[in-house]
Amino acid sequence: MSNTDQKLKQLIELVEKLRAPGGCDWDRKQTAETLIPYLLEESHEVAEAILDNEPSMLKEELGDLLLNVVFQVVLANEKKEFNMDEVINEGESINQVISKIDEELDELKLGIKKKDQSNIEEEIGDLLITIVNLSRFLNISSELALQKANKKFYRRFTKLEKLILFDKKIINYLSLDELMEYWKRVKNEEK
Repeated sequence: MSNTDQKLKQLIELVEKLRAPGGCDWDRKQTAETLIPYLLEESHEVAEAILDNEPSMLKEELGDLLLNVVFQVVLANEKKEFNMDEVINEGESINQVISKIDEELDELKLGIKKKDQSNIEEEIGDLLITIVNLSRFLNISSELALQKANKKFYRRFTKLEKLILFDKKIINYLSLDELMEYWKRVKNEEK
C-alpha cells in the first residue's frame, strides 16, 4: 500500500471513528444534506485559491475539500450505498453513461405519461445530473456548454422576433407550427 493510500485509509478511519458511538456528537449528527454547505464552501475556497494562484492555500483547501469528500463517502458506506473503492474505481465507460441517460429519459417519459409532477421533477434532476456526468467523461465544462447554449438560444430567438416583426406579425398570435417555421429559418440562416 502506497503512502498516499495509507493516509487516505487513515482519514477514512478517523471520520468513521468520529461517527462511531462515543465519537464526536457533531459528526454523528451529520447527514449528506447537512454537510452540503461545508462541501460548497470548501469547493469555492479551492477555486479561489486556484484563481489567486496561491499554491500553499490551494494545498490547505484541497485537504479541507478531501475531508468533506471522505465524510460523504463514509456516510454513503454506512447506508451500504457505495464505498471509497467504488468511488476511486468508478470505471464507467462512456457507453454506460449514455445508457444511463437513456434510462433516465425513459423514467422521465413514464412520469410525464403518469402526470406525476413530483416524479417528473425528480427525473428531470436525475437526467440533468447524468448529462453533467457525460460532459465530465468528454472533458466538457457543463457550465460553459450551458452558457454557450443560452447565448445561442437568445441570439436565435432575437432573430426570430425580428423576422416575425419584419413580416408584420405578432408572436403571441402565431401557432406552434408557425413559430417552428421561423425557428427553422433562423437556424438555416446561421449555416
